[in-house]
Amino acid sequence: MFKNMTVKTELILVLGLLSALLIGIGSLGVYGLNETNDSFKGVYEDRTVPLGDLGLILDRMQRTRLNTAMSAYGRNADIVKERQAMSDQRDAEIANFWQKYMTTNLLPEEATLAESFSQQWKIYTESRNRTMAFATAGNYDAAIANLTGDAAAKFDAVHVTMVKLLELQRDVAAKEYAAARSSFENIFMITATTITLGILLAVVLGYFLLRGIVTPLHEAIAIANAVASGDLSTRIEPRGTINGFDRLINALKIMNDNLVDLVGKVRTDADQIATAANEIASGNSDLSQRTEEQASSLEETASSMEELTS
Repeated sequence: MFKNMTVKTELILVLGLLSALLIGIGSLGVYGLNETNDSFKGVYEDRTVPLGDLGLILDRMQRTRLNTAMSAYGRNADIVKERQAMSDQRDAEIANFWQKYMTTNLLPEEATLAESFSQQWKIYTESRNRTMAFATAGNYDAAIANLTGDAAAKFDAVHVTMVKLLELQRDVAAKEYAAARSSFENIFMITATTITLGILLAVVLGYFLLRGIVTPLHEAIAIANAVASGDLSTRIEPRGTINGFDRLINALKIMNDNLVDLVGKVRTDADQIATAANEIASGNSDLSQRTEEQASSLEETASSMEELTS
């Protein structure tokens, strides 16, 4: 895998891949957190909070109805006045909660129900106000008749619509939570798979990187030890790549070959010197022999001359 790369390039490549993998996993995790946060934020802001506001509206609706009933059945002007003031306050609270609810993200079905509620609440309020007008005028029988007849039917209609809105919030919140949960599980599985693949990739890259470093390094050490021990017979195959350790092997091969040549030349020169020394020694022996022969000849000549002179 790293055959035609230098060690520096190999390390940069491996570290780069692992860094990119870490960045990818981190980015995926951040994306998943943002998605989950947005999902739960939507559930809270568009479902949970509106659910609470609609619940408060329903409570205020029941309170205004109770105030109207107490005004009609109480048959007392002071009670009517007190309950009218309380109903006005509840109406203001309903308007405030409803305005807040309408600023949220409404689904098409939800918008339709909201429009129906607005119309029905307006119709009911008009009927309720007639009941209060009868009670204020002291016509309690007419107030009771309108309360239990026209106003009751219109309240039931608006109450049903409000209950549908509440149920819709609950159902949509459940669906959005399920979708957020599913998204979280998918992102979790993708992240876990990516981490697993990243670990496997790191192991594989580490294995090839170590093999690419350790194997030629051991070979280089073996060659150097052989040369250091005087063994120049090791066969070193040349490498044809630009890998740093292969270049080291090639350099050791050149060194080994040069040492072999040098030793060969030294041996040749030594043989030549030995041959010359033998020749010189042989010449010296011949010269010594001739010298001895000349000396012997001179001795014989001297002896002959002595005999002649005696």
